[in-house]
Amino acid sequence: SLVSRPSSSCLVKLCSTGHTPVTEVQWSPCGRLLASGSPADTRIHVWCVETEQSDTVSRYSGGGVTCLRWSKDTKKLFSGSPGTVFRVWNTETWTCDKWNVGGNTGRVAAASWAPDSSLVTCPGLSVPHSEHSTR
Repeated sequence: SLVSRPSSSCLVKLCSTGHTPVTEVQWSPCGRLLASGSPADTRIHVWCVETEQSDTVSRYSGGGVTCLRWSKDTKKLFSGSPGTVFRVWNTETWTCDKWNVGGNTGRVAAASWAPDSSLVTCPGLSVPHSEHSTR
């Protein structure tokens, strides 16, 4: 078998203070932008890899970012949090619609856009909760 490894000249290190640990990265379909997210940071960083600069999309509730998905037409960006909140961002204005996983008892497990970018699906995982009894 043959194993190939890219040279180190193919690597670009993108860093931003407080944006750690990065656990989610997603290329835009146009290939010019890279979105990154961290479960410990409420900001989404949208990087122009060519210039190594980022703009941040800030949120004020719902936890960090654990799931990112660009729509095929690049006009929308889905973001899921470690909790029950997910958002669909308009990438022209960077405004969003905020949603909750049904029943407010689960979390976003994955997401996928329809080929025409008209619909996003996101299955939720049930989060077990314990019942505490007092005696």
